[in-house]
Order: sequence, then C-alpha cells, then structure tokens
Amino acid sequence: MSRDEPTEPPSIVCQVGSTKPTYQAPAIAELHAWLIEQGDWVE
Repeated sequence: MSRDEPTEPPSIVCQVGSTKPTYQAPAIAELHAWLIEQGDWVE
C-alpha cells in the first residue's frame, strides 16, 4: 500500500498483481473518526 499525494483528494493505492484498487485517503480518516464515535465497534 502506498499514499498517492498528488491526486485530489489524496488516495491510498493497494496493488496486488494486476489488481490496483484505490481509496480516498480522507474517507479512511472519516471512517476512523466515525468508529471512535461508535465506541470502536459496530455490529
């Protein structure tokens, strides 16, 4: 996994073989904050 800063918004890239999914970095931070609000656990 690597962070691609030049993109807007910055993204996280995970390449396995020819598969290359990307995730928006701010979305991961927002998910982390939401999980903390939920008490770190969601069923």
